Amino acid sequence: MLKCNDVASRASGLLDGELGTRSTLRLWLHLAICKGCRRFIRQMNVTNELVRQSGRAETPTSIEGEEARMDEILSQANGGGDQFGKP
Repeated sequence: MLKCNDVASRASGLLDGELGTRSTLRLWLHLAICKGCRRFIRQMNVTNELVRQSGRAETPTSIEGEEARMDEILSQANGGGDQFGKP
């Protein structure tokens, strides 16, 4: 029988259809008796769907790119200056 930690580490594989038949069945068996893991899988599924709907299914390749994007958003929100009042 799988433990909750096993389910957590294999959840993405389950949702992406990357697990073999035996692994999938073992996960589903655990999910049949564990309400907490069912909630976890359901939340991961909702999160995956929201990411797909946002049109941005890939993760950023660098944190610098995300920082630049956040700076731009903050600049727009602050009327052209950044969060510290710099132009």
